[in-house]
Amino acid sequence: MKLFTSKRLAVAIAALTTLVSGTAFAAASGWFHPSYVHYSEGLLVITVGADDFVGRTTGTPSGCSNQSLETLKLWHNSAQTAIATGKQVNIVYTLCGGTPYMSEVYFGP
Repeated sequence: MKLFTSKRLAVAIAALTTLVSGTAFAAASGWFHPSYVHYSEGLLVITVGADDFVGRTTGTPSGCSNQSLETLKLWHNSAQTAIATGKQVNIVYTLCGGTPYMSEVYFGP
């Protein structure tokens, strides 16, 4: 629960910073238990609770980076493995337009 609260606080601070400055917030991260993962044509979504973390090969908003197809496939596999084993993934993300866009995903403890 503590990670979920910390993530919510980071998202709120990032959203406020984005609204005030008009730019993307610096990367934030946390360890999460994903509940769902979906990949389709250059779009990866990892769901944690009610939050969707997004990775794209194209069309990422200014301030966030597009990812390679190979990277999205690796992240997809990491999230699927975490779901199947009850493990966590560390997601590094940046808020762009209010959406958390992933820049790194690590399989973890």
